[in-house]
Amino acid sequence: MFKHASNPRPPDAVAMSDRAIAIIRWMFLASVVVSILMGTVLFDAYQRWVVRPWLALGERTGNRIHPLMRDPRVHRAWLLVGAFLTLGVWWFLGTSAGVDFLRKVGQQRS
Repeated sequence: MFKHASNPRPPDAVAMSDRAIAIIRWMFLASVVVSILMGTVLFDAYQRWVVRPWLALGERTGNRIHPLMRDPRVHRAWLLVGAFLTLGVWWFLGTSAGVDFLRKVGQQRS
């Protein structure tokens, strides 16, 4: 955002609101839920509609795909470990240190 010297904004004008922090936390929680669903209940559909076409596209373009990347257990683990780590971020952003971090980052970005 452009700041003109004749019209400086006060430092607290760029502080992140509690509502914005809540929205960010809800987005992380939604990501956790989607990853857990994709790693469990929706895993077969995820394999059929996302992973297999991606692997086929890679083979058609002449790329060699490592056998580890073909293993469905790796795909499931990737989703569930990612969900666990994202849950940790969601939890951290709910602490006072996480709120302070978001507010500090919000001030630096404006």
